[in-house]
Amino acid sequence: MGGYGRLRGLFADFTAELADALEAFGEPDIASQLDVLYVTGRCRCGDEDCGSFYVSDGSPRPPRRGLVNYIANLDTGQIILDVCFGTITYVEVFDRPDVNDITSRLPRAPAQAPRPARYRASIRPFWPDAEARNSNRSS
Repeated sequence: MGGYGRLRGLFADFTAELADALEAFGEPDIASQLDVLYVTGRCRCGDEDCGSFYVSDGSPRPPRRGLVNYIANLDTGQIILDVCFGTITYVEVFDRPDVNDITSRLPRAPAQAPRPARYRASIRPFWPDAEARNSNRSS
C-alpha cells in the first residue's frame, strides 16, 4: 500500500481521540476504519495552518457522490471527516498543531477532478452532547 504511513502510526493520540468520539456517537464502523487507513497526501489548499489530509485503505477511491461529513469538536481542535459511501477519504483538521506539524512535512496530494455542480453533502455532527447542542440552538 502506498502512502506515508498508517494514520494511527503517524497520529496516535489524535487517532485515539477521534476513535473515541466516533464510538461515543455510535459510529463503530467508521471508527474501525482508523486502524487500516494510510495517509496518502496533505491538503492542496496551501494554507500553512491547515492540517488536513487524504486517507485510503488501498481500495479504489469511491466517487464523491454519497458524501457525508462527520464533524467533531475534540478536546483540541475541530475535525471534519469526508465519508463517501461509508469509507473515510479525507480528514479536515483545524486548530491541531500536533497534526499540522506532521502534515506540513508531507507532499500535497495530486489534483483531482472538480466536484460536479450538483455536489451535495449531508452533515452529521458527532460529539457526545450533539443532540443537546442542536436542540439548544433551535430553541
